[in-house]
Amino acid sequence: AACASSIEKAVKRLPGIVDATVALLQNKAQVFYYPAFINEQTICEAIVDAGFEATLIEDDSSEGSNTVCRLSIK
Repeated sequence: AACASSIEKAVKRLPGIVDATVALLQNKAQVFYYPAFINEQTICEAIVDAGFEATLIEDDSSEGSNTVCRLSIK
C-alpha cells in the first residue's frame, strides 16, 4: 500500500493531473489529466523518479476534457 501511495503522490503533485489511482496487485495505474498541461511521457518520468518502472498502455481513452493514461507499473 505504501508503494501505491508513493506513486499516487508523485503523480498527483504534477500540474494538470486530475486524479491518479494505482492498483499495485494488478501492476497498473490510471491517471486522469489535462493534455494541455502535461503529457504521458512526463507522467511516466514521475513514476520512474519515484523508483518504479512505467510503461504506457496504448488505448487513447478520453473522458470529456480529461485524457486517461493507463500505465503498467513494476
